[in-house]
Order: sequence, then C-alpha cells, then structure tokens
Amino acid sequence: MKSSTTSDIPYLTHFFGDYVVFVENRRDQVIVRARMRGIPVPDPYDEGDPRAPKSLSITREHYETLIRRLLVRSRSNVKLITGTVTGYTRDAGASGLTGVTIRSPELQEEKLSGQFVVDATGPQQISYHKCLKQAGFDFPSSIRIEYDPYMSYSQSVRVIPEKYHGILSKIIPQGFKPGIVYCQAPDWKSGEQRAIYVILYSGSLLNICMGAWDVALRPHTIAEVKPFVTSLYGAEHIPPCFLELLDWLEEHEDELSPSSTYVKPGPLSWIRYQDVDGKNGTLPNNWVAIGDAVMKLNPVYGQGCSKANVDAITLDAVLRAIPSMNFGTANVSSRFFKAEGPRVTGCWDGTKSNDYGYMGTKPADGETLDYDKSRREFGRAIQMAGIKHRDVQSAFWHVIMFLAPGSDFMSPWVLGKVLFNHLIG
Repeated sequence: MKSSTTSDIPYLTHFFGDYVVFVENRRDQVIVRARMRGIPVPDPYDEGDPRAPKSLSITREHYETLIRRLLVRSRSNVKLITGTVTGYTRDAGASGLTGVTIRSPELQEEKLSGQFVVDATGPQQISYHKCLKQAGFDFPSSIRIEYDPYMSYSQSVRVIPEKYHGILSKIIPQGFKPGIVYCQAPDWKSGEQRAIYVILYSGSLLNICMGAWDVALRPHTIAEVKPFVTSLYGAEHIPPCFLELLDWLEEHEDELSPSSTYVKPGPLSWIRYQDVDGKNGTLPNNWVAIGDAVMKLNPVYGQGCSKANVDAITLDAVLRAIPSMNFGTANVSSRFFKAEGPRVTGCWDGTKSNDYGYMGTKPADGETLDYDKSRREFGRAIQMAGIKHRDVQSAFWHVIMFLAPGSDFMSPWVLGKVLFNHLIG
C-alpha cells in the first residue's frame, strides 16, 4: 500500500467512488479514541502529529477488492481467474507441487500448472484439511491448535447523507471524518464480556459494531443499542456527546435505513507448519500458506490484515534471498515457516491468553483457562498503566499494531511505570 500515492486516487475512486481516502495530511489523521473500563485511554499520537502512520479508511470488503485491483494494475503478468481450488497436482515422488485443480463457475474442472503455490484460502484452511494429504504429503494433525472463545458480533451500517455532515461534525469530537468515533473494550477482570466499536469510514459509512464473548446478543436498532451501551461496565464514563449521537441516529433511523449483519467467527486456530521437520512428516518445498489459511485470529482485536501483511513481507524476504537459478531446489516452505512462526507467535499467544480471561471460552486441548495467565495479567497491567501514562499506551498500541517488537514492554521506562501503577495504583 505504501507504493500508492495521491496520483492513484482518480483510478481508485473510479472503482470505489468516495469509499477510498488516502490519509495524506494532518486533517485526515485517524484518532483511536479507545476506552478501558469506560475510561478514556490516551491516543498514541497528538492530532496532527506528522509522525502518525497514514491510514486507509475503507471497509474490509473494499480493502480486499482494492488490493486485487492494485495488484493487477501493477503487474502485467497477473491474471485473475474465477473458480474454486479443489486440489493440488504433483508428479509421482516429486518433492513439490506442479499446480492446482480448480472448478469453474460452470462446474468444469481445470488443471493449472505452476512453479510455486500460495494457499490464501482463508479460514477454510484447505491445505491442512484436504489438499496436502490428497497430494501425498503427510504430517501430524497435532500441528493445528484450536480453541473457541464463542465470540460473536452484530453490526449495523448507516450511510450518512452529506446534508447531515455539518450537524454531526458538531456532535462528534473529531468532526465528521474517517476514524473511530467511539471504542469501549471490556476488562476481563471486571466480568464484563461485551464491547462496542463505532467507526466512520470514508464514503459516509457509520458502522456500529457490538461484540461479546459467550453472550447471545443481536442489537441492531438504536433503541436496542442504547440499553446495551448504558449497561456496559464503566457506563458512568460515557461522554455525553456519544449519547447525543445515539439520540440523533434514533431520530433519523427510518431515513438512514441501516443494514445489519450478525457474525459468529467460530473456533480460532494456528497450524504450526514450522513443526513439520521431515521426521514427523513432509510439506511441498514450493508451497506456503498465509493469512487465515495458517492462523485464524479473533477479529475483535483487528489484527488479521496486519498479520497477513507480516506473512506477505516475510515471504517476499524469503523469495528475494533465493537466487533464481536455485529456486527449483530450494525448500521455500521450510524457510518461510521458520521465519514467519516467531514473528506471529506473539499475536497468537497474546489474543488467546486474553480470550482465556472470559469464562465461556473453550480452551485448546491440553490447556485450561488458567494457561498463560501471567501473560494476561501483564497485558492488563500495561493497559491499566496506559490510562495514566501516554508513553505506556503508545508502546502497547505500537506492539499490537505490529509497528514495534514486544520487547518494547521490557524497556525500563515502560516496565517501571507498569509495575509502579500495578503496585501503587
């Protein structure tokens, strides 16, 4: 995405209209505005800080389509084919794959040859469940770790007409521009298991998303959202401007005609392909899996796309390190997973540990909800210290956004404030 500039805007808006906005100046900086236990948490950057990362404020659906469009535009040798991958092809005794088999929308089977295969099929994880073993590669089923937080969320999206932008600019603190309008995450130690996120996307899309661990809820209308908000732990800290926004939205409910969805992500998993060492099984030397195809994270933490980017960057580095003349004999799979595993372990361990703080979570085989509790306690201590100390909150934000290593938590200026706040308060 960094290769895109303002010169791409006419091209992008040709496909997406106003849904695409590249943040190029201080006026469009996305402010986080997070809350812990209802209490405001300092933003990692001042509004207008030139050091703040640029953000692309569009929906997940438009983001995926945008990446495909940019890929096709930037690479003349890329061709998109509509179809469903049904298997892999392999010559007898070969150490790698020779291609894939796809089923077209007309239900016709077709074989596509290739020197390298990347599984980006998402949470279906077809390589693990089906394709690799059908191609003759074997590995222990225990490399896949799974747990289920029984998490679900509902969201309702409203398109705000331009005639109301000025009115809402006076209600929303940062004005009517892309970013997080309101965000209240739960504190597992308080017993609260619900959260709310209100986000304004470019193109005037206002998304109200409410999630919960092991709690059945489907609020969509503002009449249903209001009691949900006011019953949250820490509701006494809710700013009047947010309640005013809900009042305004309820007043214009019929005109805005919100569209609603309900999602249950299901079990979460990590396939530790790096544990396949040739003794307990084999993998194709010219194949890798990235994104949800290798690790499915809890979407409430918003790390899925960032983690997929880490996978892509890792794969790029691995491929660049292999001379073209040696590509046919190099074990790309082994190199990739050994490099990728350590880079994503932290996001898996951290989110799983936090999910284990909610009593309805079903732990992974061989674990209990007390597993890795010290990590969960330390993470909470960082967040609680972050309420009072902006530099601590900044370190937390940068780490979970993959902008800094987890070792930043061990720096004296962060660790000292965390321990002091935990002991003294």
